[in-house]
Amino acid sequence: MEELPAESHAPAGCEQESSGERSTAWSKSRRAIQVQMQDRCFACGPEHPYGLRLVFSKDPDGGQVAEWVPTSTLEGFQGIIHGGIVATVLDEAMSHAVLHTSGPALTVHLEVRLRRSVHPGERLRVRGWVVERRKRKIRTEAVLLDAQGLEKAHAWATFIQAGLPSPRADGKDLHTRPEPTGCPDESPLSSFSNRQLGG
Repeated sequence: MEELPAESHAPAGCEQESSGERSTAWSKSRRAIQVQMQDRCFACGPEHPYGLRLVFSKDPDGGQVAEWVPTSTLEGFQGIIHGGIVATVLDEAMSHAVLHTSGPALTVHLEVRLRRSVHPGERLRVRGWVVERRKRKIRTEAVLLDAQGLEKAHAWATFIQAGLPSPRADGKDLHTRPEPTGCPDESPLSSFSNRQLGG
């Protein structure tokens, strides 16, 4: 198993670098881990039999957004969606934001604040965006909102850019998968503003 560069556990945006040593360490980090795209990703893969099947599209500010209606199969306590699933959705939004601006990357640090319980059947929207990039190190942020614009959860993450993806055995390329046109006008999510989505 390949080793990732060491990562600070300080909250995103709170780290301090001393005399350029930290940036030098990152620039000399080990070779990029090679990754391969597939359609069986638990969060967004259309071929995963039990996955979330999130479909992301680009918003006007360059972030990535997706609708999500969780089901009761994702509960932890009765009537409450498991916090780990909420974290997965937020991580996936940030991962797609990185993917569409810098290519494939791996999460090396993830911080999630669960502000309100998420319940089965709620219509939700998740948005992820890139905050900063320094060489292979990319900082991101994401938010999960309900149909009224109330924040359910917020996340901060650090990604390390991976190597160029290996060719897929089936010849497909996830980068060229058609993107949805957005929420239908009748959806309560169509009234979300960029300000509500964290932009």
